[in-house]
Amino acid sequence: MRSSGFSTATSSTATGVVLGIVLLVTITAVPAAGASVQTGQHADDVEPADEKETVDDEERRIVVPASATAQDDSHGGSVGDIVDIDLSVPDGSSGRLYLGSEEKAYLTSVEFSDDGDGEVTLSLNTFLAGGHLGAEDRAWSADSGTITNVTRHTDPLTDPLEPAVYDVNVTVGGSERAVTPLPLRPASVDGATLAVAPAEEFGDEPGDLTATRTERVANGDTLLANVTATGVFGMLAAQPGESATARFRSLVTGENASLEIRPDTVDADIALDRSFENDAFDVYVDPDAATLSIVMDTGALRYDGDASGIEDDERYTLVFWIEEESELVVDESTVGAGFEVRERTATFETGENGTVQVAAEPDARLSGTTPLAPGTEIEVEARAAGAFLRRNETRVGENGTFDASLNLSAVEPGTEFTASVDGLDVETPGIVTNWIDRDAAPDRGTATDQVGETGTTEPGPNDGNVLPAAAADTAAPPTDSTPANHSGTTTDESGAGFGAVAVLLAVVSVVSLALARRRTA
Repeated sequence: MRSSGFSTATSSTATGVVLGIVLLVTITAVPAAGASVQTGQHADDVEPADEKETVDDEERRIVVPASATAQDDSHGGSVGDIVDIDLSVPDGSSGRLYLGSEEKAYLTSVEFSDDGDGEVTLSLNTFLAGGHLGAEDRAWSADSGTITNVTRHTDPLTDPLEPAVYDVNVTVGGSERAVTPLPLRPASVDGATLAVAPAEEFGDEPGDLTATRTERVANGDTLLANVTATGVFGMLAAQPGESATARFRSLVTGENASLEIRPDTVDADIALDRSFENDAFDVYVDPDAATLSIVMDTGALRYDGDASGIEDDERYTLVFWIEEESELVVDESTVGAGFEVRERTATFETGENGTVQVAAEPDARLSGTTPLAPGTEIEVEARAAGAFLRRNETRVGENGTFDASLNLSAVEPGTEFTASVDGLDVETPGIVTNWIDRDAAPDRGTATDQVGETGTTEPGPNDGNVLPAAAADTAAPPTDSTPANHSGTTTDESGAGFGAVAVLLAVVSVVSLALARRRTA
């Protein structure tokens, strides 16, 4: 938000002392109130995108010099936005604020009274100001203090306020106390960024999403578009609806702004009304950051034409713009961002023969890649005929990889199984191996075997641990939420179980050492 402070008629400082009265005025672009605001109330019904993104009040207070102009981006606001005017007045006093002039074809006075704390905040919806959409008092509200009367002294406008520098004049006790300019610039749409999040997170606020910046999205995942714009928030507040999403629907299906998600090759147009009715959108606004957050369930988007919904392997462009007919922009202001849709699938890491190979060990790893959004929780399964079933949950990593740990310590090497991911159309053949059968694996024996003190091999503690299918859900604990990217190969380990070859090498070393000592004796 941007703020501007009043100067007195004889000084350019932000604070004036006149007859012992201190008057401070700041002008700030703020979140919108509802379309119909009652006198003396400020119903802030625009939902912020995320409290963490708001700007601290002290950071938003900027003193406006008397020479400020509409081209000065440091002060004022944009037509179509909300402007807050903060006044510091004597406790319990009343006054009148004048905005505009007859030369600007807009002059309105707002009578106010302080509630006893010396602080009054008046909010102006610049999109509603001028009376082109109804009574002038719809454009004004008080967040602190009370508005007692609103009077427009010029004829109603046919369009919103024009971009210009408007004079603000404040009187207290019948005397003029301060004057400052209020620059209002044209509205603009300045940029858009895209991010993806897991499908199950649709409905969460933007700040709670596991969002990853990318231009690729799996069909059905959550897509977040952050649009940076000015001149939208007052216009949005003027729309009917009980939520920001409902008001945004009214905005983009009306005459002043538009939203499209255009396919590159398919002859189809997004059906916005049907998409909203199908709960494909959640919209959040953060006027402090000048950001519209449009959260989409890509699987719920609806289209008219040759496609009924989002298509796999198709590229789309999301476009948002403010129409020139809105009278808020000099020319049509447009921004777009592209993304590619991928099929919801996964690919397991396999050997040269296309088979998944995992060792008969307590921490066997099934790894692979998927276009699903990073952070997505998936359940990986290994199933064979009979009672053999192993499954575990893991999360997709930042680079689209996954790695699930399965307890196969009691599974006989040579057992064939099918690897799959729950909910995805993917099945890959696999086989359980012992260490010697794995490519490039060292000779380390069977992972479930342990060598006793006498050198004989004893069964490991997990032998006979094959679970029936009904109990397989508890076969292994979940892996860490951010799994490592295992390549399918294993690293050597020391300790018991190193095998007969290692024992033979140790014996040969001892004999060689004894012979060497005998020669030197």
